[in-house]
Amino acid sequence: MKSYLSTLLLFIFLLSSCQNKRTKTPNIQSGTQKMVDTLRYFVKHTDPLKDYYASELRANYYKEEMEKADPRKRATLMYSWLKELINSGDNKTAIASIQDFISNLKLDINEMDKNSRYFFELLALAYLRDGELENCVANHTAESCIFPLAENSIHTLKSGSTEAIKIYKQILTRFPEDLNSRWLLNVAFMTLGEYPDKVPSQWLIKGLKPEKKQSPVAPFKNVAVGMGIDVNELSGGVCLDDFNNDGNLDIVISSWGPDHQLRVFISDGKGAYTENIEQSGIKGITGGLNLVHADYDNDGLLDVFVLRGAWKGMDGQIPNSLLKNKGNGQFEDVTFDSGLLSFHPTQVATWADFNNDGWLDLFIANETEASAQSSHPCEFYLNKKNGTFENVASKVGLNVKGFFKGASAGDINNDGWIDLFLSNLDGSNYLFLNEGASSPEQLKFKDITKLANVAAPWHSFPTWFWDYDNDGWLDIFVSTYDSRHMNKVGEDEALQMLNMEGDVRYPKLYKNKGNNLFSDVTEGVGLNRVMYPMGSNFGDLDNDGYQDFYLGTGAPDLRSVVPNLMFYNNGGTSFQDISYEVGMGHIQKGHGIGFADLDNDGDQDIYAVMGGAYPGDVFFNALFENPNNQNTWLTLALEGTTTNRSAIGTRIRVNVSMANGKDKYFYVVVGTGGSFGSSSLQQEMGLGDATKINEIEIKWANKNQTVERFTEVALNKRYSIKEGTQKAVEMKQPSFEFAKGGGHEHYHH
Repeated sequence: MKSYLSTLLLFIFLLSSCQNKRTKTPNIQSGTQKMVDTLRYFVKHTDPLKDYYASELRANYYKEEMEKADPRKRATLMYSWLKELINSGDNKTAIASIQDFISNLKLDINEMDKNSRYFFELLALAYLRDGELENCVANHTAESCIFPLAENSIHTLKSGSTEAIKIYKQILTRFPEDLNSRWLLNVAFMTLGEYPDKVPSQWLIKGLKPEKKQSPVAPFKNVAVGMGIDVNELSGGVCLDDFNNDGNLDIVISSWGPDHQLRVFISDGKGAYTENIEQSGIKGITGGLNLVHADYDNDGLLDVFVLRGAWKGMDGQIPNSLLKNKGNGQFEDVTFDSGLLSFHPTQVATWADFNNDGWLDLFIANETEASAQSSHPCEFYLNKKNGTFENVASKVGLNVKGFFKGASAGDINNDGWIDLFLSNLDGSNYLFLNEGASSPEQLKFKDITKLANVAAPWHSFPTWFWDYDNDGWLDIFVSTYDSRHMNKVGEDEALQMLNMEGDVRYPKLYKNKGNNLFSDVTEGVGLNRVMYPMGSNFGDLDNDGYQDFYLGTGAPDLRSVVPNLMFYNNGGTSFQDISYEVGMGHIQKGHGIGFADLDNDGDQDIYAVMGGAYPGDVFFNALFENPNNQNTWLTLALEGTTTNRSAIGTRIRVNVSMANGKDKYFYVVVGTGGSFGSSSLQQEMGLGDATKINEIEIKWANKNQTVERFTEVALNKRYSIKEGTQKAVEMKQPSFEFAKGGGHEHYHH
């Protein structure tokens, strides 16, 4: 690996030298072009033995090895080849090849043993996937793959699911304890519109189509179809915000496919979005499993950080990208000049002003596998206020190592210093207390994980700070993701629905008790259930003033088709699973999730990046329009002056008079939400049945914790507030309806 990186660095040096020789004046696109060429280098040098998700290359490798292998090894190589064919999306070739293999060896499905079973399982999966591609992808609708399936999303081409059902029945006859196959059998019957009536009773899993219950939230509708924003790619990230400063929120998305273009969709303020890859200045900037945005250089334009290399181990030492916003929807890759160039696998970063100097710093949590030969400590970049950063992780006590999948910044003790929480897929989580500093050089963090009681769960993924109970103190949500069960997600979901015990782990909700202490309230609030989320975020579905959350679930294994999960916050006392009731139980893999009022109507819509890890596991992104605007609301777009321009970390407290005559406080902290998906930085606050806003208190995230108060504000309005002006200026962009059937082509890969 060292020689590989040495070759790459030499390549980058020569590239830079050639550019300097070609022109006497600086080329403003040189940073972008260097990153484009660097990313192409990585694609060209992909090693199929190290990159487990390069399925097409791996399929070719196994086929070549199989053709020259000893007959005793051929079956194992055959299985690997067939599996990679399915992972790459070539299901029809896989079906024909498996059938030939079974026929040539005269394998009898009625007498399958534990060895031949693997090939029959592959055949069933290939049929199931083929049916999905023919129906849900080729004939995609807004309701496709959202449980319980609507009538217009039932498969019209039935052969895929029909053939899969035949095989799963035989597998379960021989191996009745196989809960993965049982789960997929039930899913297959539902795709044909035959669940639960035609599912054999001994294998029925009740709950896939639950009885209708009263929901506190009206159903959402996926309106992305026909708008040109329902990109059909792999897992990736999303940023929702105003990237051209016209007052309307835009959409930036990525897909982790190494040759998948980063996309910028600009809102026209009338319900439609436009994309111009050439004009955006980032043509060739590809890949990225996650995105986080902020104004790192305080120029009033929101920038984007692209994270790469996650899950790829030794083949994941791919550089991240810092995309500087130049205005008018244009970006430039400034990674090389900013000091952020590094080669570590990651999908996790968070922006915050950790030293209170008015400039945003950047923490990047990398992935170091316990058994890996290479080490990838975390990086902590202090902003040097001139467009560059310096990695001081070892100086401040943050050069920790782990397989980190989430990072969140927040002030846990209200002392004005931003602390840090890390979720770890393969070990203890970490909570670092910011001990403050009189100068950047004195900044220090202290590990208080055990003291605070937040080390669990052992296998963790998405995480965030939030004030779920509106008491003015930041709490912690961290979801489990049991890496031991990466190929058993369906099995664990079946266990949950069948009320069977199993070796499963639950998420944690930690309530802030003050004094740097937290209590585990997971069971008491009803969140002790199986979850396998990656992308996720939180927001207020019905403007009642309490934060709900949406989890994009699944795993790389193609059998991992389980519903995404929406949880409703019952006034800070408990959470209720309303995934099916609100039409958001999507069973495709869920990744980047963002909440934002995209249509300026006062309630938060949700954009979800769908798609899995393997090339054959693409799916269309979704935009869920929020129909819930009965409660009152307030939107605040803050601009810092002595505080960082994005106002990240600033605390907002709104005092209102409620319909019952009592006063109530609502709290939010400016940020982009969860650790996998980036919501709007404008704070879209629900205020329940408030009748009047008495006061807005803003505690700016600067070294003096300056406090400003505003009383001349009205309900159901949008305001911009610039630090120090003592004015709340109404933003008067009109609301609009999303364009229906815009006629844009779907993006396919």
